[in-house]
Amino acid sequence: MSFARLLGPALFLSLLAAGVVPASAARDPADLAGYRALYSLTLDRPDVAGSAVGVAGRLAIDFADACTGYALSQRLMMAVTDSDGTTRDNDFVISTWESHDGLTLRFNLNNDIDGQPVERYAGLARLKSHKQGGKVTFTEPAGDTMALPPGTVFPTEQIRRLIIAAEKGETFRADTVFDGSGADGRSDEHTSEFSDT
Repeated sequence: MSFARLLGPALFLSLLAAGVVPASAARDPADLAGYRALYSLTLDRPDVAGSAVGVAGRLAIDFADACTGYALSQRLMMAVTDSDGTTRDNDFVISTWESHDGLTLRFNLNNDIDGQPVERYAGLARLKSHKQGGKVTFTEPAGDTMALPPGTVFPTEQIRRLIIAAEKGETFRADTVFDGSGADGRSDEHTSEFSDT
C-alpha cells in the first residue's frame, strides 16, 4: 500500500470518524460545513516493528463547499528519521473536487520524497449512479483508465453517509471508496467504526 493511499482524502474521513471533525460540523447531511485546520505531527515513540525513530511535520487540511461541489486540499510535510540516522523529507499534496451529487470526482496528487517525485496521479472519475459502477480516466499517467465496480462512492459522499449512519445510531459502515490516489485508490472495504463518546 502506497504512502498516498494511506494519507489520501480518506484521512479526512478518519479524522471525522475519530471525532476530530465533529459530526455537528454538518448542518444537514446534504450540506457539509467547511473545515480548515493545521496539525503538528510528531512521533510519540519509535516504531519498534519498523525503522522510524523520529517524525516531525505538519498537516494542513482545507475542505469547502465550492458552488457545485466540495473542494478538499491536503498537504502533509513530514521529516522521517530512520534507525541509521537518515532523514527523508516527505511532501504529499492532494486536491480533489467532488460534485454535490457524489457522481464526479476530479483529483490531483503529488508525492515527493527528498524533492524527487514518487507518485503522480491526476484525472476524472465518474459514476453512472450510486448503485452502478463507473470509470476513472487518468490524465497522469496519461491514457490510463480503471473501472469502478457498482456501489463505489467517493470520499465526501462517504462522509455524508457516515454522518447519516451516526444520526441513525449506527456504529459501523463498510463502503467501496475511490479517493483519487491511483490504481491503489480504491478500497474494496473501507470500514468505519465510530461512536458519540
